[in-house]
Amino acid sequence: MNTLFASALLVLAPLSLVPQEGGAKPAPAKPQGSAGLAEAPRSQEDQAVIAKEKPSYPLTKCPITGGELKEAAVDAVVDGHLVRLCCGECAPKAKDKAESQRIRKEIEAAVVKQQKASYPLTTCAVSDAALDDKAIDYVHGTRLVRLKDKEAVVAFEKEPAKAMAKVDKALIETQLKDYRAAKCPVMDEALGAKATNYLYGTRLVRLCCTGCIRKFAAAPEKYLAKLDAKG
Repeated sequence: MNTLFASALLVLAPLSLVPQEGGAKPAPAKPQGSAGLAEAPRSQEDQAVIAKEKPSYPLTKCPITGGELKEAAVDAVVDGHLVRLCCGECAPKAKDKAESQRIRKEIEAAVVKQQKASYPLTTCAVSDAALDDKAIDYVHGTRLVRLKDKEAVVAFEKEPAKAMAKVDKALIETQLKDYRAAKCPVMDEALGAKATNYLYGTRLVRLCCTGCIRKFAAAPEKYLAKLDAKG
């Protein structure tokens, strides 16, 4: 999961699928926050974690103070995962070992709660075996992947991209059935033969071409608001 967030193109004639793993790269995450963290340089690895996990990050409140995450929220990377905080003063607290473990459990529980109802597969993303009531809800970054058993978890951890590509493809195909927007939210142009299906977190966004992926990723809130306003 430490590659830059983006979506690999999968051809589903005549449509172009753009799932999470690999492919076109979004603009690097911009430093945010207060208390000096806004100016702190980030490693490429941390930028990649933020870009990958932020689109499906489930918490709307700071896990330290319980305060709402507003525009000045800080995106911190703790133990290889994104933690969004209300301010820079919370960063040292979030990196405390006991706190970081608690926060990670809170994030994982929220991911499962948020994504399980719309999870698109009824089979294991690794083995393709049918999922039953003993299936494991596994959180990969800030994404849910459902696996048949512990053996499937071990196999997933060895090659997560392959299994996540199945989940992404199924998410896109499921949402295409009810997708209503007829225009690209970036260029405001009609979706034609070159339309690209881009998965932002777990949400399908159709763009007029692959060239719009980077523009969308640089300001997703702006373009999602346009789509939501049009219903």
